[in-house]
Amino acid sequence: MKNNRRIVSFILCIFILILACPAALAGNTISWDSRMSLPASDEQAAYKTNDVSPYIVFWPDFGSHERFVEYAVDFRAEHLPRGTYLSVFSWEMESSDLNRRYKSVSYDYGSGGYCGFQVLGDGSRVAILTVWDKFCTDKNGRTTVYRANQIYPENRRYSERDDHGLEGSFLHTLVPYYWKEDHDYRALVQIGSNWDTDNAHLAFWVCDLETGAWTLLVEYELGYDEVYMTACGSFLENFIPEYAGQVRSMVLSNWRAHPIDGDWIAVKSGCFTQNYEHGGSYSYGSTDGAFWAITTGIPGRCRLPADYTRYSVKKADGSQPY
Repeated sequence: MKNNRRIVSFILCIFILILACPAALAGNTISWDSRMSLPASDEQAAYKTNDVSPYIVFWPDFGSHERFVEYAVDFRAEHLPRGTYLSVFSWEMESSDLNRRYKSVSYDYGSGGYCGFQVLGDGSRVAILTVWDKFCTDKNGRTTVYRANQIYPENRRYSERDDHGLEGSFLHTLVPYYWKEDHDYRALVQIGSNWDTDNAHLAFWVCDLETGAWTLLVEYELGYDEVYMTACGSFLENFIPEYAGQVRSMVLSNWRAHPIDGDWIAVKSGCFTQNYEHGGSYSYGSTDGAFWAITTGIPGRCRLPADYTRYSVKKADGSQPY
């Protein structure tokens, strides 16, 4: 299984750097004013609330596939105010290695990891990668905690939580990345074994689809092997109430996944939901080639769609993304 379950991470990294990136999103824009009555800029700025705007999650349908070593998606933000987090991937994560060696394996939050792009309150733009600690208890009741180790960028760790706070215990890294409005990108996350150390690596990449340039953003060693990702989604979040009235949007195209055994598969359908029931207005759906969502904290701007309605695309690309 070890020889065919995945390719070594650093070899994939080399391939990414030398292979051309495919073409950008087709069509590029959504007719947003037909999805929502967009508030004027002064109305957005004047809106005050202690809440944040709706938190929208997209859940891709992977069919019968359950275990993955890579995810890729093309993304675009045409409304991108401060306090925005476009999480391109949020996944569960399991390790056959840990499951075999310990009686129980857990983490203290509802996600194995996530990564994406944020606009902070001061206007700076960053990429983020977070992986939750694994709590592994043996048959004698002794617990070992596994925390990822950042190996790229070297000596650059912007935030690390050691307690069991609101979002639990994890390694969390922010790195500068100036992602822009009305611009097409491709995100890629990979889990790959290091055959010399039996220590899996997790790498987060972005490609600027308008230049074809790939950038390695963050890479972790996980401290254990035989790892795969499951139950992945994407989400659009407002995390600063001061900017809740601002309009924010996401467009996701060519959402695809690489099963632990087999070729890349294209996501042809999926469901949206608003998590946490925040106030405001939101809409979501799909076009022939993309899934999309738009939100504002200002209420009454559109008829709210039903949660877990299935949407599909006709143009789904299952090819290798790099």
